[in-house]
Amino acid sequence: MVFKSPANTIVAVARHKLSLWFRTLRSSRLSLLLLGVTRAFRVTRTASSRGLHREPLSNDLADSDTSSVLTQIMHLTTDGRAALERGNGQRAFALLSLKHQLLLEVFASDSVSVGMSLVDLAEALHLLGKIKEAREAIDEALAIFDRFDRQDIMRVRLERVQMDICRRQGHSFTIEEQLRARTTSSAGSSSKKNLKRAIEQDELAMMYFRQCKYDMALPLLLDSKSVFELAGVSARPELAVCCLYLARVYLHTERFAESVTHGRQAADYAAQTHGDDSIEVTMARDELAVALAYHAKMVNDPVLAREAIALSDAAAKYFTAHQGPGGKEAARSRQNNHRLKQMLQPLLGGDAASQACVEDSLALPTFCFISHAYSDRKALNALLQILPRYVQPVVFEAINLPPTDFVSDKLISGVLDAEGVIFIDSKASNKSFWCAFERDLAARKNKRIFRFDPRSNAIEPVQIAPRELMLAHCFHRKDEEDVRRVMRWLVDQRSFAALHDDKWGETSYPPFATMEDNDREMRLFSLRTNGSLYLIFLSEALLDDNGLRTHVVDQMLNHPRSTIVCWLHPRPCDIPGDVVHALSAFPDDHAVAFSHRPTEAEFSVHALDDLSVRLFWVHGQIRSGDWTL
Repeated sequence: MVFKSPANTIVAVARHKLSLWFRTLRSSRLSLLLLGVTRAFRVTRTASSRGLHREPLSNDLADSDTSSVLTQIMHLTTDGRAALERGNGQRAFALLSLKHQLLLEVFASDSVSVGMSLVDLAEALHLLGKIKEAREAIDEALAIFDRFDRQDIMRVRLERVQMDICRRQGHSFTIEEQLRARTTSSAGSSSKKNLKRAIEQDELAMMYFRQCKYDMALPLLLDSKSVFELAGVSARPELAVCCLYLARVYLHTERFAESVTHGRQAADYAAQTHGDDSIEVTMARDELAVALAYHAKMVNDPVLAREAIALSDAAAKYFTAHQGPGGKEAARSRQNNHRLKQMLQPLLGGDAASQACVEDSLALPTFCFISHAYSDRKALNALLQILPRYVQPVVFEAINLPPTDFVSDKLISGVLDAEGVIFIDSKASNKSFWCAFERDLAARKNKRIFRFDPRSNAIEPVQIAPRELMLAHCFHRKDEEDVRRVMRWLVDQRSFAALHDDKWGETSYPPFATMEDNDREMRLFSLRTNGSLYLIFLSEALLDDNGLRTHVVDQMLNHPRSTIVCWLHPRPCDIPGDVVHALSAFPDDHAVAFSHRPTEAEFSVHALDDLSVRLFWVHGQIRSGDWTL
């Protein structure tokens, strides 16, 4: 079997950095949370005696009734949070919604205690899968916490639930903003602040990792590692997971030796922290097996290959014994084992593949983006019903706008932050531009892709080849740096194929702006016939060049369907008459304008996402035979 990249062959074991941190603090934290209501009541009363904020109380109840209600609230809080800990969403919601109603009889609706209750309620709604209602409760609680500048353990819990909910909605842009803010706010000279920053930084790095932004993830992780190493034994659990994350980044950037080094460190630190027979160690060794296998293949080393298979065999047996064959880690480990033995067969001998674990159950990623048309609601519900419990589906809200009006960076961040994509194979979804775009983007970024058949209720892995998006482009030489940034991003981040004389793609064509008219027309005719779009970057410098301006006007008037124009700055007021005429006849959805030049500090990369979606949109509107129009 031939594998294109590690991302296509590995079922990554999904774990979150902060989960270990919270696990370590759980016992002390829970005791604090259980005191939530009375502590809030006592603190605000004490603050009142000092002339500070006093918790507003309702006047509807007598003092004796208030005391009785508070006692009830305490019991409901304790039992409700215990249900949350057990993952019993229905019981938690029943208890905590009753508590919330009682709180509103005692405290004002905008009080801190009500805000804390909304956090509980949001978590219960989240467990029930009521994502929209949970998000509303979170937003209301945040407004209350912000009003009173509440920065404590409940704020941390609130933001954690908010991030979980945002991820389920595909709103990873919100998570990124929050992690960036928390990383900045945690910065400081003290070792405690540095440790907190490193923890937040690790999670931000893994978000970049899922989005394939490895050059942004790596420096964050290396910095975090140095902080954990300085912290000593107390930060050993954090160091183990940080090394695991570094091993993943090095693996996906094909730096296999460094991946093996950090994978070994992750396993060693996990053993020191959790014991040699722990699930944490087994997870680390299972991932180390993948790095060893790729390194063994690269250096043609059968010793490393045998070590990889031994670790993979042991992990598969461990997870199957502890979780059963249908367990999340068991299914993923067996799938890794099967693929590694096939890959290493030349090094291990002819019987290696036959000894591989059978892929008897589907190993889905934990966070799966669900690509579907809004009209496929029935099929969506059927899919959500059959997903394994460990899968947390990412369901983006309905998009009722065309690509010309929709700000696409939110959707793109949702797809990129997911670990895999499940698309609904239906007429409605297959006709949807946005569904086609989601599938194509997932394929370009080597996401694992699965097909759901609503007729048979079956999910199966599929391979999708991304659409070949060829771009020819023209620009004035004075705009070279701006255009270079745009084209570099389109090629590197969105896998467009650019045709010109630099290292942006194929090198067979010189810049179109420097060609003679006849030669340029012949080349453009050939490119359009083979499916290329012509992207023209407009600027004041180009409009002042009579020869280029004449060429641009000709393209807009005579080849509007295969031409896109992009203003490198806001469209100027003073435009030559021939350009005004061409623009008035040119399709509106084939024209884009940046609010700032790409080389300016104020330029937003989201503008490039909107351009990439527009290019995909135009490409999808034209049939092969239409490219000469």
